[in-house]
Amino acid sequence: MYRHYIKIIHILLLTTGWGQDDPCTMPDHSLHLTSGGSVLYNSSTPMAGFQFDVDGAGILATSGGDAGAAGYMISFSESFLLGFSLSGVTIDGCGTLVELELDGEASGLSSILVADSGGQAIPFEYFDGSSGGDVEGCMDMDACNYNADATMDDGSCDYGTMCWDGSYECDASDCPDEPDGWDGDACSMPDHTLHVTSGGSVLYNSSTPLAGFQFDVDGTDVLGASGGDAQGAAFIVNINS
Repeated sequence: MYRHYIKIIHILLLTTGWGQDDPCTMPDHSLHLTSGGSVLYNSSTPMAGFQFDVDGAGILATSGGDAGAAGYMISFSESFLLGFSLSGVTIDGCGTLVELELDGEASGLSSILVADSGGQAIPFEYFDGSSGGDVEGCMDMDACNYNADATMDDGSCDYGTMCWDGSYECDASDCPDEPDGWDGDACSMPDHTLHVTSGGSVLYNSSTPLAGFQFDVDGTDVLGASGGDAQGAAFIVNINS
């Protein structure tokens, strides 16, 4: 059975909201302002200070949060807030950074600046809660392990086994049977194909000059490699089991 692939360029529209108010599911290095005035954070980098503007509302008071528990100095004026530690205490992980009392319904945070203990800026962004953050996985629709929900490719794509005729199957048992009476002559194989014989010879047929190659051997380990046209052309061949 042959498999034919059609490349499809698509846009995945995220229609489901975040709706959990769980800071640990937010993207790394992000802040989020809840409707109740809680400033949530997620940061793998220890934070030593932060500042931001509240959009659409004024700040009446601040309290609590991990910044308060860490003894941070918090100052604010109208819609601007600044927080830092006089003793060098840092905050990382995920949780509530600070609680705000606002005079209206804010639309979010802007002009976010966050610094580490060395005074270097940490690249923070505002998370609007429209999704649950990046989902890692294989994003190539041709791969056997394609993940339709993935938003970040993690390099895990698996393309299965190349069959004797150059087609690919996720399950090697789905490969087409070799034609009856094939004489084992590489030159009678389809163009741009490889074939491994029972004796361990890797045959090839290619109308396009080859400058390099790599493959996995299914069902057994490779103990050594020698000879062939690759050695005759002084190719460097490396193996691992």
